[in-house]
Amino acid sequence: MRAEVWVMRTDTGQRLALLDGAVVTARRTAAVSLLAAQTLAPHPTGTLLIIGAGVQARSHLEAFQEGLGTDKVYVHSRHFEHAEALASYARGRGLRAQAVRSLEPVLEEVRLIVTATTSPTPVLRRAPAGAFIAAVGAYRPEMAEVAPELVRQARLYVDTLEGARAEAGDLLQAGADWNLVQPLEAALQQPRPASSTVLFKSVGHALWDLAAARLAVQSLGIR
Repeated sequence: MRAEVWVMRTDTGQRLALLDGAVVTARRTAAVSLLAAQTLAPHPTGTLLIIGAGVQARSHLEAFQEGLGTDKVYVHSRHFEHAEALASYARGRGLRAQAVRSLEPVLEEVRLIVTATTSPTPVLRRAPAGAFIAAVGAYRPEMAEVAPELVRQARLYVDTLEGARAEAGDLLQAGADWNLVQPLEAALQQPRPASSTVLFKSVGHALWDLAAARLAVQSLGIR
């Protein structure tokens, strides 16, 4: 199944560009996670753990390397060969990268965690104090990558409250108090959390596609 993003002028209907939808989704999701990490991560230069080895995992690897200067990463996946393939790709980009079969041996070392899987059940049950978690894989109420007990321990942020209330299974299944959940937009104006574990939940929004499409068109010199 192929997705496409058409960029048109609203006043005339003129088509300006045709973008690969999968690429737009991967890059804009990683860009929002990067912004959240730059704003909220107590230790933004720490070691990265990526759970998952698909398109989103790869785009987050690239974004965190370029935007945070990440130089060390562990990759864990249900299929070890997929984790090793992504770790090999990371080494080709100059990172110190290792595929791991178990999370336990590396959890205390990592300070940045990305969950980017299609698992309907939790793949991350604990994290070290002061870790930043970007949970981007679960996108329906019945899905959850992060265990409820870890959600309840963390300071909670989301890409948009509207989308998270409807789709963020990680938060919904944990019975999160929505009065304590902050949108990323508000967090941009606040001090960085000092030591708490931070969970940023992203479910996506059409506004991010619009921003990515506008940036792509601008980079092509189209006005």
